[in-house]
Amino acid sequence: MAQECKVEAGQLLGVGKIVNGSVGIVGKTYYLILQLIDVRTGEILRSVEDECRCEIDELLGSTRKLAKKLLSEQIVPPPAIATKPTPIVESETEDIETKAKAEAEAIAKAKEIERIKAEEISKPAEPEQKITNSIGMTFVYIKPGTFMMGSPTGEHGRGKDETQH
Repeated sequence: MAQECKVEAGQLLGVGKIVNGSVGIVGKTYYLILQLIDVRTGEILRSVEDECRCEIDELLGSTRKLAKKLLSEQIVPPPAIATKPTPIVESETEDIETKAKAEAEAIAKAKEIERIKAEEISKPAEPEQKITNSIGMTFVYIKPGTFMMGSPTGEHGRGKDETQH
């Protein structure tokens, strides 16, 4: 259920991926875990962990290093499955080109919207702490907290499975 909430939060924010983290402590050793989650599929794309035998003040630096480690590794797409090419007739070529052009424009527009949303979300009320990875993704530290998600029972159009939590 916790994984579903993270994915739902990512969908509400309109992002493609979300980073989830946890910190545990045993004695004087902190255990850090970060996960990169695909919001569309709910799949954990990558997970990194580390331990820090340090003072609490030094923990933020260790977290930053772990975030850089998580985000600096490139995601390698799975190899394409080889298929036998099918012959294309002239009219199909025009349709494919038109569809490809429209799809490219839609992708460009979606990326621009995502960039604008990211800029709006990253405008903090106080000095921000940013981390930019090797592929240019910028992340902003968000203080921990809670929020209510889901539909209230009296909301118009609410589904039976939309519980507020």
